[in-house]
This record gives sequence, C-alpha cells and structure tokens, in this order.
Amino acid sequence: MGVLQPGDEIDIWVVDRALGQGGMGSVYRCHNREAKRILAAVKVLDAAFVRLPSAKARFVREAEILFSLDHPGIVKVRNVRMDVAMPYLEMEFIDGVNLETRAREGALSAAEAVPLFVQVADALAYLHGRGIRHRDVKPSNLVIQANGVVKLVDFGIATEADGATITERGQTFGSVSYVPPEWLDPERIDPVQWDIYSAGVVFYELLTGRQAFPMTAAGSVQQQVVRLMSVKQHHPPLDPGPQHPARLRALVRDMTHAFPEARIADAEQVRRRLAAIDFAEIDLTAVAASMDASAPTWFSDAADGDRAVAGVTMVPGNDAPRPLGAPSPEVQRAAPVPPPAAPAPLRPSTAPRIAVATLGLAALVAAGSWAYARVSVPPTRQVRVDITGLADDAPVAVTLAGFPPAEVIGRHLVFEAVPTGPQPLRAAIGEECTPGGDAPAWCGHHAATLDVVGAHEPLIHALALAPPPPRVVTLVVPGIPEGAAPVARVDGGEAVVGTSAGLLLAAVTPGRHRLTVAIGSCTDADLGCATDGVATPCTPGCSSWSGELVVPAGEGDHRAEIAVPAPIEAPTTRGASARRSGGIVTVSAFARWLSTHPEWTGDSARAAGKADAGYLSGWSGAEAPAGKGARAVVDMSWAAASAYCAGRGGLLAVDAPPLTWTDSATQPWHEYRASDGRPAWRRDDGAASTAVEPHQSSGAIGFRCAR
Repeated sequence: MGVLQPGDEIDIWVVDRALGQGGMGSVYRCHNREAKRILAAVKVLDAAFVRLPSAKARFVREAEILFSLDHPGIVKVRNVRMDVAMPYLEMEFIDGVNLETRAREGALSAAEAVPLFVQVADALAYLHGRGIRHRDVKPSNLVIQANGVVKLVDFGIATEADGATITERGQTFGSVSYVPPEWLDPERIDPVQWDIYSAGVVFYELLTGRQAFPMTAAGSVQQQVVRLMSVKQHHPPLDPGPQHPARLRALVRDMTHAFPEARIADAEQVRRRLAAIDFAEIDLTAVAASMDASAPTWFSDAADGDRAVAGVTMVPGNDAPRPLGAPSPEVQRAAPVPPPAAPAPLRPSTAPRIAVATLGLAALVAAGSWAYARVSVPPTRQVRVDITGLADDAPVAVTLAGFPPAEVIGRHLVFEAVPTGPQPLRAAIGEECTPGGDAPAWCGHHAATLDVVGAHEPLIHALALAPPPPRVVTLVVPGIPEGAAPVARVDGGEAVVGTSAGLLLAAVTPGRHRLTVAIGSCTDADLGCATDGVATPCTPGCSSWSGELVVPAGEGDHRAEIAVPAPIEAPTTRGASARRSGGIVTVSAFARWLSTHPEWTGDSARAAGKADAGYLSGWSGAEAPAGKGARAVVDMSWAAASAYCAGRGGLLAVDAPPLTWTDSATQPWHEYRASDGRPAWRRDDGAASTAVEPHQSSGAIGFRCAR
C-alpha cells in the first residue's frame, strides 16, 4: 500500500491529505463520508505489518494507551478498527502546526515559549504519573492550535512503567537528534530521563531557532548515528543564551546533561521551575558581549555562552548546530550575513544594542570576503575526568590545575574553565586524603600532567587509579607470658591467633583500623578491658587492649608494637581439679557483650524469632537501663543466655551447684540452666523444670555460665 491520495477511503473516512508517516503507518486528515464536517486524524497500519500479529498487537496497544488518557495536552483516540482491509486508529483531528514548522519561522522569545513549555511539561507529568513514557518527544510531535493549546501526538513507541512497550523486544527507536546520549545502551536507559532530555532539546531549539544535533549526510545511517551519539556524549548541557532569563537557561541546561543522574528527576520539577521563571532576569552585559563578532565562531551550545553569528555557512563535517530548516553543510556555501541586533530586553534598559550590532558588522566587513567562518580557540576549556580502577565507594580526591571539580557525577568529574596548556592533575586515594599538603600516611597518590588543548567541546580524560595495595602487618606485644597465645581482631573481623613472639596479620588495607588484642582466658565481654579509661576490670586470667592501628601506604611488611598488660592470674581453690562456675551475669557484663553481638539486641533478636516482646525490656539497643549495671540481667531469653555462655563453658548444668540460694537484686528467683543441652531452669528452693521455651523471657530469671 502506497501513500493514500485525497479521495481514497479508509472504511467510513475519506482522505483529505497526508499528515505524516511513522515506522508502522501513515496519518491522514479525513472527513466522515456521511458528514463532511466531522473530521479525524486516521492512522493506518502499513500493509507490510498487517499480516504480523506482533505488529497488530502493538498498534492496538497504542490505541489502548491513548484511549486511557484524558489530558488537554494529549491527542485523544476515539476508536480502533482491526477488522477492515486497512486497520486504523481514529483520533481527534488537531487543526494547527507542529513546533518544528513554527521554529523554522525563527526563534521564540521567552515570553512566547514558556507558556508552550509549561503545557509540554504538564502533559509529560500527567503521562509519567500514570506509568506511561512517550520516548519520542520532538518538535514535529507537538502540535500548537490556533488557541495556543499544545498537543502531544504519536505514541507509537511509548512504553509503560512495567516495561510493556509497543516496540518489539530488543529494538530501540526514537528520533536520534532528540534521544539522550545513553540511548545506545538499552540496559542503562531510563524512559523518564529520555523524555526529560528530549523535551530539553526541544526547548533549546524553540528558543534559538537552531537544531541542536542535526544529522549529516556523510556515511551510512549507522555511521551517522554513532557519530551523532558520540557528539552528544561529549557535549556540555545546552544553553539557549544570555538573551533569555537566567532560570530558563539553567532549566534547559539541567534537562540536557549528558549524564542522566545529573538531569532533573521528573517532569513535575520541570513544571515547578517553569512557574518560577522571572522574565526580567536577563544579563544585559552578557547579551552585549555575545553580539561582539570581532572573533566570529560557529554556532555553539557551550554552557559558557560562546558567541555565534546568525546564518554563517558551516564547514562540512563540523559538529556544531545549524539553523532549523537549513540545508546540510555539504551543500551550503553561501556568503556570511551580518549578525542580528541583540534581542530587545524585557525590562527598561539603556544597553547600546544598535552600536554593538554595528560593531559586529564592521568587524565582519573588515575581515574581508569569507568563504567560511573562522573558528576561535578559547583560552579555557571544560574538562571531564572519568575515573576507572576504583570501587564505587572508594574515597578519592582529584584536582586539576590546583582546583577541585565543579561537579561530581559518580566517577565523572567536571572541571569548568580550565586554562589551556599543560596542567597538573593530582589524585589522592583513601579516607581523609587530599592531593598535596599534609595527607595521612595511608593515602595513595597519583601525579600527572594533562595537556589542555583549546577547543569548544569538552576534553574527556580517562584517569586509571588503583588503591594502595594491602600489606602484611607484624604486631609485636612485649611482655607476653611464655606459652601465651595472643588473639587479635581487626575491625571486628576474624580472630587471628599468634604466639608469644607476636602476631602476623595478612593483607591489611592501608588506613585507620580498630584493633583488639586479648591475652589469656578472655571472653567477648572482656574485650578492651585493659584499655586506659575502661571502668570494668578484666576477668582474672585475662588482659585485653583495644585501640587504633594505622597502616601506612608503602611496600613490604609493616611492623607495629602494641602494649598489653600481663593478665592477672585467677584465684584457685587448693586441691580443686576444676574451675568454679561463673557468677550471675550482670547487666553491665551483658551490655558489653551486646556491643559486639548486635544480633542479640532487642529488635534484632525479636525479628529473628529468638526473643519475645518482653525481651530486654527498658533497653535501647546495647544500652542498659541507667543505674542497673551491678544487678543481675533479667528479661532474658534462654536462647540469648545460651549464646552469651557459648565461650564460657555453656550454661551451668541444671544439677550443678549452687542448688539453692536467697533471692536478691543480684541473685534472682530463677536461673536458666541446661539439661543435656536442652533449655531448663532452677528455682531458689531447688525445684527444676525443662518446660522452657528458648525465646520466652521473664523478669524473674537470670543466668550464670559454667565458668
């Protein structure tokens, strides 16, 4: 089926004229055969797709999407017919011109453009709020009616938030001039950010009258697409120029960042920022400077407001934008024309706009007869440094020409206005590390010189870094008793057992670490007990120190000396062949244990089903109720008591002494015990029971360990 002609019929509709053509069909303005005043835009499925069930399904899905929408800025579907010779969608006919045609008539002022932008943002916010993403926002898909209402049309490649899409699996469509730089990576692209970026490009083009990213005629279509996407990936945010309000310029820039994570998050933010624009916010000094044509350049989108000469011929192959509707660079060889006068300010001003325009024309005439415009080399350049080789959370600081980046987006660092010429590039890797000056000993450093060559597009530099390599650390602990085996933990990790000669720690990352060393018969509750300032003394037979271990960056092994007092020998009973059982566990001892076993704090233990609602009543995490440190710990589950005593010989056996006792604040009425490893309790009068649920707790039950 070719293009239908006026008078051809589509079911009950008679073709008046063609309105456009897409990837799956064509759209026609039609009138009803029986009532000529009833008009419709009829989208016909191309004959090549009629026999494809998947294509027909996508066609119907477009109708379903549009039929579900009810917004003044979105075209409305009235009907769909798939049982006729030419399947079609019947849509409301929008009598107007698309914004591509309007932009060819010249740039819009901010006052003209912002009301249109508000409508576009409102329509996108409505779509996104209902889980629909358009994915083909461009001037030709925005139609403005005589009453000023803008309609968004053509949902042929729309997608839903759950991933359902009208396009086939594996396909990526969209008008290449308006898709975002990440478009070539289907796994990375976010359809919401796609719409935001496309709308930003549309805003820029309407404000400037120039196409931001034109396709060229050189090479195959694939080569053209790859080349254009490369330009976009390295392009700074679009800036419509200083003749527009500052907040409007900032909005367009924030919508057209090359990195999606740097863009505005959603269309609702776009709408709010449009509402806050002050049309009087125009930098007239910058406007005048932008009209100085003494060094004419190509049209430029650089964020620093590069100067441009309207209508200048373009050198074939140049990447800069050209006026909307202008012929391609390959066939354009007209002589340059004088620059226009500066736009009229939107507030009273005495800015010498006429004089500036005259000087610009005189400069062009004095330069002689030009076949092409000259390219000026700016004294500064934007530089983007892309860091590789480090984990995403690895701390790193970078300076270029002695200054930190103006913007950090993940591992992409943006340096604005870097002077051209050789510039020092410095990096420091590690916590609290900065390039140069007095950096901590554990920092890794990188130094190089980057040659910043003058150009308008950003300079992209890949910086490969590596963290300082791990080191073997030898810990020397003077005064260790003969035969004693010190135990060390770095940052609470696995225990490393040494000898009386010291400890050997393998592969410790340079940096600041928390180190704990224990000697003798120490429990988890004893860790750090011999450190200065610790109020609770060590259990007899144990000594433990906790403090900071600094491992500097460097080559080879690192040696550190740790002073740990010798353990105090535990008293023994003459003739006894076994140690006595431990005493009742106190609140302060259990609190120390909890600080290294957070899985047994109240919320964590209850979440794991190891404790009931009464467990550790009055505690806040590992923090005990005030003033009860010396009391027996109660409100305890048998499971928690068993975990505490795991390194202390286990819970005391149900038939082990003491068999009776006197109830007091430090000796509760009941004690948790173990009966062949099973839960049990023993009461102060000697009665015992195994009817104990491991997760239940009680304010009358304490516990003691076997040692």
